[in-house]
Amino acid sequence: MSLLSSFVTNQLVKALEAEFIAHEPDLKDAFVNEVNNFLSTVSLWVDSKLALKSTSGAINEKSS
Repeated sequence: MSLLSSFVTNQLVKALEAEFIAHEPDLKDAFVNEVNNFLSTVSLWVDSKLALKSTSGAINEKSS
């Protein structure tokens, strides 16, 4: 094992792993917030599409 790969394996990876573990609750909260925001956006989009469809359906029924 080269000196560089040994350093990366023994020092850098362990340090990064410790940082991720230390920040895991924050990362989890941030991820959950992002998913909630995404779902809210998708829900609003779907609702708007359904509202347009029901409005255009009502207009078509009145003109028949």
